[in-house]
Amino acid sequence: MTVTADLLSPLMTPLALQITSKDCAEQTATEFETVNDLDLNVNMLLDNVHEAPDQCVKGRLKENVEFWKHIGASRWVLTVIRDGYVLPFVDLPQRHMSKNHMSAIRNAKFVDSEIEKLLSSDKSVWEPTQCGEVLGFIANFVDGYFRVPEQRIVKLNNQLHTIQVNNYKTTAYGIAKLTGTIISMGLALGPIARVWTRGLYRNLTPTTLWGEIVHLNEDAIREINFWVDSFAECHGQKIWLSSPLPEVMTYSDASDTGWGGYCVQISGQIAKGSWTPEEAKQSSTWRELRGTYLVLLSYAKQFHGKFVRHRTDNKNVELVLQIGSSSKLIHDEVIAIYKLCQQHAIRLYPEWVPRKQNSEADYLSRQIDPEDYMLNPLHFTALDMLWGPHAVDRFASFNTRQIPRFCSRWLSPCTEAVDAFTVNWSGENNWIFPPPYLIPKVISHMCANKEEGTLIVPLWSSAYWWPLLTIDGRRPMPWITEWLDIPLAEDTFIPAVSHTCLFGSGTPSYRVLALKVRFNNNLQNIVKPFI
Repeated sequence: MTVTADLLSPLMTPLALQITSKDCAEQTATEFETVNDLDLNVNMLLDNVHEAPDQCVKGRLKENVEFWKHIGASRWVLTVIRDGYVLPFVDLPQRHMSKNHMSAIRNAKFVDSEIEKLLSSDKSVWEPTQCGEVLGFIANFVDGYFRVPEQRIVKLNNQLHTIQVNNYKTTAYGIAKLTGTIISMGLALGPIARVWTRGLYRNLTPTTLWGEIVHLNEDAIREINFWVDSFAECHGQKIWLSSPLPEVMTYSDASDTGWGGYCVQISGQIAKGSWTPEEAKQSSTWRELRGTYLVLLSYAKQFHGKFVRHRTDNKNVELVLQIGSSSKLIHDEVIAIYKLCQQHAIRLYPEWVPRKQNSEADYLSRQIDPEDYMLNPLHFTALDMLWGPHAVDRFASFNTRQIPRFCSRWLSPCTEAVDAFTVNWSGENNWIFPPPYLIPKVISHMCANKEEGTLIVPLWSSAYWWPLLTIDGRRPMPWITEWLDIPLAEDTFIPAVSHTCLFGSGTPSYRVLALKVRFNNNLQNIVKPFI
């Protein structure tokens, strides 16, 4: 066998070639007579390579596979040279069939057909688009909103119409189907999809059969009518929810005795009030929600059309305002807040904050106002029939008002004015039951503006303001045209919070007078003396 020098090049370094040419002068550089001669020469080369300076031979074998093929190397040797030595596993894993292998074989044709349908031209869009139907919704990336396809809206309207024409009767299955349809549209309707289906859910009890006829209750009927009237208004939610800076920041809190809150942007006006005995018994979540509602109602006119971020230290408030509640009492408050915001175009974003960041509202909710009281409504009704009708209660709160129109000490829901002395009372028949120390200011205000009304005062003849009501300590002033003694009992005065009335508790030990005051009367009336 003849081996050329080119095939030996992987082993022949420059130094080795010099040695070879010197020691093998009798042989040509390109040819060997026998394989033994080749082996001898290779051994000589290897010996000289070991003696030579270090040479980098990493990766050189696989670059000259042809040399090893030429000298008859086996396939295994060639594989080792080319790919490296493979370490075999001690125990190769056994082949096995997946559990769903046969099922995959049986359903292979079905899967192929469904993939073909999915990729068919009528269900797929092969060109880039910014508006299209995806998973039952219309995604419009031009205007940035999600909407429901028209065919789904038609199906919903048909379900609602069917229930209405059947006098709000349907099967349990029909209720479940309707609520499921509305909830499935949540991406395009927003949180109200859950808020305005709670009443429907409450008509489903664990014992209800799917085919059983259900007469919808008042809450469910209200929700049916809401979706009929307001679906178009609620339809279309933004894809990208912006987080603009709030125009108004409010805080509220509720305690066992009352509620309180304020608006950061409106200085000098705080909103606060007391709970009625029934309200004080409700859960803390209900009171917090009610407090939120009353604070928003107090500022409603000033918040019209504004973005309001409302902060409270109760996490449940933030949650239930988004998804509603299974508790009817709590959910009714959620609905009240929603309607209030809808009426005044308020965009409300509730937010939870730690109690430390809500300390001012917490303080307001715990303040007890001993000057928040009212005359027993029975006595007011009798006087209103005698000297009325009265138009405005000048000293009251949301819970102690005798008539719808009233003025309050603090900002309060539906109040006509904060601080009655800042408005004119003329032209109205006023109901006036102030704290006794304000009687001089009341008389001055009524005299200056020629006003009239019914004034309630205790008969404290030693009080510093008593001479303002009498000529000689006994006879009424001319502007008092009539007066009556109010019957005395334990409930003559009713405080906003129990046992906190300015006049104390129990039956008063002094007389209480109702005075008919007319500063616009030019006649000199002769009235019997008080004493």
